[in-house]
Amino acid sequence: MGSPETLTSFVTFAMKTYPATRFFLDLWDHGGGYRGVCWDESSGHHLSPHDVETSVASAESNVKRRVDVVGFDACMMGMVEVCYELKEVTDVVVGSEMVIPSYGWPYTQLMAYLSKDSTVDPYRLGGELVKEYVAFYPQSKVQLSAINETSIPNLAISLDNFANALKVNAYAYQGAIAGARSDAQQNFMLGTEGTYFYIDLYNFAQLVGERTGNPYVESLSQDLMDKLDVTVFAEAHTTQLGNLDAKEFGLTINFPPNIHVYSTCYEADVPCFVQETSWLSFLMACYGSM
Repeated sequence: MGSPETLTSFVTFAMKTYPATRFFLDLWDHGGGYRGVCWDESSGHHLSPHDVETSVASAESNVKRRVDVVGFDACMMGMVEVCYELKEVTDVVVGSEMVIPSYGWPYTQLMAYLSKDSTVDPYRLGGELVKEYVAFYPQSKVQLSAINETSIPNLAISLDNFANALKVNAYAYQGAIAGARSDAQQNFMLGTEGTYFYIDLYNFAQLVGERTGNPYVESLSQDLMDKLDVTVFAEAHTTQLGNLDAKEFGLTINFPPNIHVYSTCYEADVPCFVQETSWLSFLMACYGSM
């Protein structure tokens, strides 16, 4: 399951053998955010987000059809980096900022919904899945997001503006940035490859805007939050078991606390995001100011 060729072969087979108006690819297995998904326990291989993108792109080229929704029934895949890698191959991504319980998504409810309305569009289906998933786990801390992939390029521009403004003043803002990073960090970040340092991007932007004392940075923070509000078109999380409202807005981003726990796997697993945005250079500026 960790082979890109296996994924391409399966998607090609499914789309050719079972023609449909729309297609939903569901990857249900272990997940690790930008580190990837579908760990093969016999070989140790897995699919990075970039592997998923190239695999789906190859299948779409084979069949001359598009996968409308890519869903991750896997832990921690609701990340900006993951969505950025997939922006050219699908319209909607569904993933969680947090750990997914072992039972996974509520497939009985999902299939019942599709049986009643098989013509549902990808956006309504994503919203329904988000709602049903959170309702399915009333006694667990869970979260799920549905992402409009057509909004990712505009989100990336806003993220670059925000990151570059902080980067040139990394030393002056180091206290505000470090505090916001710590306060926005998600829980349950021990995963298949060790410890993950993922923060809710909306919450981070909000806190940085409040704490730097710079009106320009505050305006860039607000623009980033506005773009996230458009990109995350459906989000839900349980609240009765703890106050998740303060840091659950739909998408995380990688932000280790220091250079010593930063992994160069980042550059290999999400190369498009790393090479085409300013986030990594912002991280390095932060680490250099410490």
